Amino acid sequence: MTPAELRAEIVNDPESIGYAAPWAAGADTDLAALLNAPGAGPVNRREVPRGELLEALAGAGGLGPIYAAAADPLGAAFNVCKAATLVLDDPAGTVDYTRPGTRALVAALGPGTVEQPMLGVLTAPQLAALQAVCVKQGSRAEVLWGDGAAVTASDVAEARKVGD
Repeated sequence: MTPAELRAEIVNDPESIGYAAPWAAGADTDLAALLNAPGAGPVNRREVPRGELLEALAGAGGLGPIYAAAADPLGAAFNVCKAATLVLDDPAGTVDYTRPGTRALVAALGPGTVEQPMLGVLTAPQLAALQAVCVKQGSRAEVLWGDGAAVTASDVAEARKVGD
């Protein structure tokens, strides 16, 4: 996030969060709190722990098909499923769902559509369960600038200087 991007968010207030009064009052701490408040919208998670992935897949019955496809080196889904099992088998394994390639690999496990066929290892409900654990409700700062982004009062003070 740049000071100019932050200033544009605050001045324009595209989601009608209510930045105008604290901006006018010079309440930088209050503005930072508004930007960091949870619940602004879905955010792809940077680190999804192995345990959460296992729980989501096991609850949806999706572990078996992934491991079966990973055991068939001649199968179309072998490479994707083998990569998935490496993460699932690693006690310290995590998935960075902010990466477009990771999201594409996860989507490829699903049934797809007629126009966009995928590997079909997971059913639509199984894929949805896996994708759901990879997303969280984030703050406005996270919605704009990614998982883990946070705004400080100092950031807001810097944004005030833009254009002065």
